[in-house]
Amino acid sequence: MPSRRRPVDTGVRKAVRSRSLRGALLLSAVSVGVAHAQTGPQAASEPPDPRPVIIQTSVGVQETFTDNVRLSSTNRESDLITTVHLGLDATLNGARTKGALSLEGAYDFYADADDLNGWTLRGIGSGSYAVIENFLSLDFQGAITNGNLSSFGSSAVERAGVDDRVQVSTLSVGPKLTTQLGDYADLDAAARISWIAYDPADGSNVAQTPSDATLLSTALQIDTAERLSGLQFTLMAGYEEDNDDYRNFGLLGSAYVEVSPGLSVIGRLGYDNVSENSIVDIDAATWAVGLRYRPHDRASFSIEGGERYEEPTWAASADVQVTNRFYLNASYSEQVDPDQGFIVRDLTNFVGLGEDGSPLAPTEFDIDGNLYDSTSLHKTAQVEALYVWEAQSLRVSAHWRDRYFYDTQTNDRSVTTSVAYFRQIRPDLGFEIGADFDETYDSPIYGESRSYEFWTRLSYDLNPTVRIVGGYAHADDKQRTFGGQSFRENALFVSLRKTF
Repeated sequence: MPSRRRPVDTGVRKAVRSRSLRGALLLSAVSVGVAHAQTGPQAASEPPDPRPVIIQTSVGVQETFTDNVRLSSTNRESDLITTVHLGLDATLNGARTKGALSLEGAYDFYADADDLNGWTLRGIGSGSYAVIENFLSLDFQGAITNGNLSSFGSSAVERAGVDDRVQVSTLSVGPKLTTQLGDYADLDAAARISWIAYDPADGSNVAQTPSDATLLSTALQIDTAERLSGLQFTLMAGYEEDNDDYRNFGLLGSAYVEVSPGLSVIGRLGYDNVSENSIVDIDAATWAVGLRYRPHDRASFSIEGGERYEEPTWAASADVQVTNRFYLNASYSEQVDPDQGFIVRDLTNFVGLGEDGSPLAPTEFDIDGNLYDSTSLHKTAQVEALYVWEAQSLRVSAHWRDRYFYDTQTNDRSVTTSVAYFRQIRPDLGFEIGADFDETYDSPIYGESRSYEFWTRLSYDLNPTVRIVGGYAHADDKQRTFGGQSFRENALFVSLRKTF
């Protein structure tokens, strides 16, 4: 589900965001919020704002010209779209309660095709209440995002009225416990109840959406960390169920034995029991062996192989700061879950905690891949490279997915690549250009398709609270099955945004 909802100061659909790494041999359970070492560019430190509540609002207007308002293969019609934006960003930094929220509402007015008029809502938020300081907290994460059912059929500038456009809303709430078992190990435990809902986007015609779902999950992790010289042991247990009779229980023990400085041998042994009506029935042991190499605190590599879900399995990851300007992140993982479970877990991993324990809520959360309503064995590989200069950055990424659906015994296979370049020409002037490529080369519902996107924009700050953005976006989509429908769209846009 590539999502192209862009705020007023962006205007175009962009590259797929990279998610937090999800290890292939981790349990199918809610994240317990264990901190992992990560590399990458860090924002410059600023003095903390002493205010307990910070609220910032914004209003904006965007004018867009499109040469294919209905994304038609023939009889293309142009139109002008006026979009009014309202935004809210809030931060709560109390003694026990911390939170971050970013919301945006936009309404599209079409000059001619007014039957496509409609609202778009987008938002993401997270929060935490310390029931017992440094021991027990109540956490929540929530998001509203928008996108198409598949990678085919998205407009160049995301807007209301596009066919098969879906709004996805999700919320997760639950307690998290963090403590130590004497001087021997760290203990993290969490429980979550999560809801996910799919609704046709305002002004859009959608043939059928996936089913709404309620998920319950618990997770426990015990980790000796670096307490033992040359040894590390972890034990993880988790349980997950949904309202469609999906059940998943897992247990996994791991050992890391250092054989030379920075190099450790990994051994894992566990158990999985996964069931869903008569569709999925897995009751099997899990094992894996591998290597982990940490040459210094800015790099970590691992590779593992073994057996899980009654078939061979692999996992790999690389997280490295090559130089003080070049960063590289890559991973491969395998996991069984319903499609709704993957979305909820991606949100939990996407929204983390800062070093001071405050939630970090990025302003956008997008969903990768086509949307389904089935449990699958999800194999995914991703790589992302970032090079930064003093006033420039270049990001390149690729994401491959292979989902095997147990109910239909079919696969969805897709790949996404993107490149984006940004230059801060001067303090008040920025330039950005990028391109994306999406291809679904096997799908039981959506068939084969490919899409290209190109976009560029120029932003100018009139003053610290007013920004003007102008740009161009191009989309070229083609289905290779189901009659081979195709379309192209060119869009020009200019926007003005005021923050308060």
